[in-house]
Amino acid sequence: MLRYMENILMTGCGPAVTQALMPDGGEIQRLAAAALTAPLPFDRASFDCVVVGDMAPAGSLELLAPLVRRFGALYVVPNPEAPLGDDLDETLDALGMRVYVSWEQKAPDGDPAASVPGIVMAVRKTYDPVRHARTLFKAKHPDWSYEVLTNVPESFLGSQEDMARIASEKQLCLLAWERSSEPAGRLNRFALEQREFYRAVTFLPHFHQAYLCHAQFYRLLGRNDMAARLLRSIEHVAPDRVVQQQLELIPSSELVEPPEQTVPEWSGTFRPRILMVSHRHSDFGLDTLYDGLHTVLGPTHVNDFPWKPTLHGGEPEIAKGYPCTFDHPGEAHDLDWMCAKLREGYFDCVFYTDTLKQLEQELVHPLMEAAAGVPLFLLDTWDDCGDYAHATLDHMGCKSACAYFKREMLVGGEYVPRTFPMPFSYADGRVPADVSGDRPEALFWAGKRQDGLRRLYLDHIEEAFGLRLDAQYSQKEYVQAMARARIGLNIFGLGFDTVRYWELPAHGCMLLSERLPIHVPYNFRDGESAVFFDDAADLDEKLAYYLSHPDEASAIAAAGHEHFKRYHTASARARQLLGRVEHLLNGKGFGA
Repeated sequence: MLRYMENILMTGCGPAVTQALMPDGGEIQRLAAAALTAPLPFDRASFDCVVVGDMAPAGSLELLAPLVRRFGALYVVPNPEAPLGDDLDETLDALGMRVYVSWEQKAPDGDPAASVPGIVMAVRKTYDPVRHARTLFKAKHPDWSYEVLTNVPESFLGSQEDMARIASEKQLCLLAWERSSEPAGRLNRFALEQREFYRAVTFLPHFHQAYLCHAQFYRLLGRNDMAARLLRSIEHVAPDRVVQQQLELIPSSELVEPPEQTVPEWSGTFRPRILMVSHRHSDFGLDTLYDGLHTVLGPTHVNDFPWKPTLHGGEPEIAKGYPCTFDHPGEAHDLDWMCAKLREGYFDCVFYTDTLKQLEQELVHPLMEAAAGVPLFLLDTWDDCGDYAHATLDHMGCKSACAYFKREMLVGGEYVPRTFPMPFSYADGRVPADVSGDRPEALFWAGKRQDGLRRLYLDHIEEAFGLRLDAQYSQKEYVQAMARARIGLNIFGLGFDTVRYWELPAHGCMLLSERLPIHVPYNFRDGESAVFFDDAADLDEKLAYYLSHPDEASAIAAAGHEHFKRYHTASARARQLLGRVEHLLNGKGFGA
């Protein structure tokens, strides 16, 4: 049930419906189905939410719909054996309402027999979610306002401009929410806001309000440099007086340099038997790491659960073209087998990687109970910089872990103790043996034109340099295109860390990349093994320079390729992880 619905009337609701819609209770009035006769003891428009359960008699909607407030909702739980009407849409239409969203619900105990079929949320025909959200915002409930906007169905969104403006409204809600909140959880709220920013500027790349809001959030994180970078980019491409004023107000925009980071060296004699618990879907960071661990330790030391076909020669289409499919030997095992092996001490450590919480708790909890006493490490390769360590542990039913390895570890961010960076890598087997051939093409870019500042940058440099950067490639053609290019462009996607950041130097291109604001051990050096830019004007300048100085670009590309092979292949990343784990195993984890 939505939090902003404070005054609720429920009728005809059995235990399954009540538990599904109101798991935490709330201020509810209940009306017995037998009492559904006119007149009802309530005034019109008395409730934020009216729930008509599956045990309500026919004619309930006609009596109850008038009780819904202007911004309220009517939840209808149809009973297949005694339907409320032959045509719910027609009934609602006659009552001045329409279906807003519908979905399947299951009872919290997961019993399929207790599933709640086809719950429908209906609203008044005049319902305007943006106006509703602004009303809540003015009443100093930005979190409720954000929730209203988050639940707007796709069918209510018209043009791309509408989608961009709703995304930016959500940015404002999250910024206000942040300003009224304690610092705890700030990274996670920033991650939510950043997704809305990316959505807004993907649809409207020159939407100044979105940039201004995102810059404010960066400043709250103490990253004035990132706020200034952002505003300088939009100001360069689409000048705006308010943006210029905000740039002048940023007190210090000096570059925040991450500290030089090294990793404890792996001894080579520490060869643990690892259980890698992952979701069932393709995941570039996890899958390339699995490949690296196999390369370093051998197949008998690394087991994946549940079995993932893309790691073992099956179902390559699941990877959607990403270079993270492998054909490693292994054998699929069920939960009972894995639990038995954990109890008998077969595994030396568990790498738990499902920070998206896609695995069912019915599978995870027995596994973790069996793993009690086995060193546990969390690996988070998801696309944002939030701190999800404790949320993951809660889902697992665990109290602590030895460490939290994080792909998107923002410099200056506050994470749980013993959080360590673990960015992407690139599979050893995909690195060309020779990258010294002729490179007739000046610049390579391929990828989705969404998220990050991709629309802003790509549209701009296409116009400024007369380039076409919209080519589509098969995986084979993609690799061939990198082999022909002197310079490869990398721009943030949903995450700051991207596949392209590693595959470009792997294939011998000079890496021309946005400067990453995250921790990267053994990162490339600007002007030596890669070239970094901070904003749109900086990109213009450096791209123009290296397009006209191909020999310098080739020298940086060669140095970047060697640096990549030493520190950033999948096997190198696996050795770095093993070195850190070896160093930590005698320590105490966080959360205990």
